[in-house]
Formats: sequence, C-alpha cells, structure tokens
Amino acid sequence: MPMRLLPLGTGAGRPTRHRQTTSILVESQSPTQGTVRALVDCGEATQHRLMSQGISPNSLDAVCCTHLHGDHVLTGLPGLLGTMGMDDRQRPLRLIGPAGLAEFLQHLSATPALNITFPLEVDQLDPDGLHPERPQPLEPIGQVELAAAPLDHRVPTIGFRLSEPRGSGGVDLDRVDRLGVPRGPLLGRLQRGEPIQTPAGRSVTPGEVLGSPQPGTSVAFCFDTRPCRGALALAAGADLLVHDATFATAEAELAERYGHSTAAQAALVARDAGAQRLLLTHFSARYRRLEDLRSEAAAVHPSAELAHELSWLDLP
Repeated sequence: MPMRLLPLGTGAGRPTRHRQTTSILVESQSPTQGTVRALVDCGEATQHRLMSQGISPNSLDAVCCTHLHGDHVLTGLPGLLGTMGMDDRQRPLRLIGPAGLAEFLQHLSATPALNITFPLEVDQLDPDGLHPERPQPLEPIGQVELAAAPLDHRVPTIGFRLSEPRGSGGVDLDRVDRLGVPRGPLLGRLQRGEPIQTPAGRSVTPGEVLGSPQPGTSVAFCFDTRPCRGALALAAGADLLVHDATFATAEAELAERYGHSTAAQAALVARDAGAQRLLLTHFSARYRRLEDLRSEAAAVHPSAELAHELSWLDLP
C-alpha cells in the first residue's frame, strides 16, 4: 500500500510570491479499501492547489488541524468546506483538531459566510490531556492509522502520526508450489490472511507460505513547535518526519520566542527519534533561498530535504 505526500503550502505566517501557507496532502492506496486522502492543515490556497493537480476537494476523507492560527486554518478550511457544499457533497468529512475547532466553525456557520450542508464529524482533542511521550491512538482514517501528541507552540497545538497497517511478509513461492496452491485467486486469499483449501483438498494457512509481517509506512507531522517530547514520541522510528523549520540557526532566539524550530533543531529531533528521513517545511518569509536551511539540517541528519510545493514525495 504505497503512501505519498503532496506539499500544498510550505510558508509560515503568510503567503509570499513563492510560497503558500501550510498544508500537506497525504494519500494512501489499498487494493481492498481504495484510496484515502487526508490533509494535515489547510492554509489559504489549499483548494486552489488541490484543483491545480486535478484532485477534487470532495475526494478528501479527513482534515487534521494542528492548531487554530490563521495561516493553518483561517481562510483555507472555510473555503474548502464551502466548495464541498456547493459541489453537493453527501458523505461525512472528518475533522480532527484541538479544542475550539468546532466553535470556530459554529461561529462562521452562524453568518452567511459559510453554509455547511453535509455531515461533519469533529474530533476535538485537548493537548493538555494528551501524553507527551505516548501518542494517543485515534480512530483510523480508512486503512490509515492515526495518533496524536501535544506539541510546544504559543497556542494549544497537536502533532499527528499517520501509519499504514502492517503488511504481510513475502510469499515463499517454492513452498506454495510444494503445497499445491495454484497461482491466482487462492494465492491472493492467502496473501490477504485467509486460510484456503487446495484443489487436492489440503488445508493451507497464511503462516505456511508468508514471511513475517512487515511494518507499514509511518509519517509524523510536527508543525509549529519548539523541539519537545511530543515531537520525539511521534517521530520515533518513523519512515518520515515532517517538521517545522521556520528559522535558520542565526535566528534561534526568534524561534524560541515565537514557538518554532530552526532547521538544525528539526534535524536533532529526527536524529534522536530515529526517523529515517526528514522533510523540512514551514519556512519564514524572510528566506528567499532555502538551501542554507537544508545544509544546516543535513549536518545533523544527512537525509534532510526541503518540502517542495506541488512535488509528490513517494514513501516505499
């Protein structure tokens, strides 16, 4: 089940000529459960960016909101919901975010500005009630497992970890042949974890032909945060950590003051958590060129890379 990410906006605070505000699309495909699409945050130009890639807003299953600062939800989320309503969306949309998210939408819906005509399933979390070292499992989004932990910003903020379920191990084809299992639907059932009976009448269980289960792909999202225990817990052993890299090391005092991280601090989180890869995002508008931020991070975690807007990132 391949998982891939599409950064839709990588800027901090406000859009610029070269960057939009924060939003990332996560897509997971399953041969049995179809495609799951979820947004992590929903900055100003999110729906425009989706449509530019031929992705209908109505194809979204969920939106995970890290916090209620304007550059992450203010115009992006209401506009997206309004478009879904005008497109006659019928199925529910799941919204996961901090306490205050439902009230934010209720106030907007009380005016002519926003008319939500389809079911919303709002899951509000109190960051103070989340354990900083044990991410809390939440209801999955389709086949995608979801967990949350508190981050350290100026307002209540949540980080998320999205993971695909463990997959079956590789097939021992020699043993398949010895047991008399024909290639085709019966082998497929074994791969899905179902016991079968061969044409010769022999019972075969998945464990007889499959290797050990393989861990699913996992991605941690830590936007708008100082380095903290919650970020380390979410990123522990992750295939990818997507982390706030608002400032360069020279502006570390500003990062601390405003509740953000430098690129090098993001790399320290990735290194200490054992994350395989690091994707830097949420860049201050003061930086036109970002290569220096990547270099500072790569000196700590060599796999550090920059998030590029509208450039898919595939995760094996």
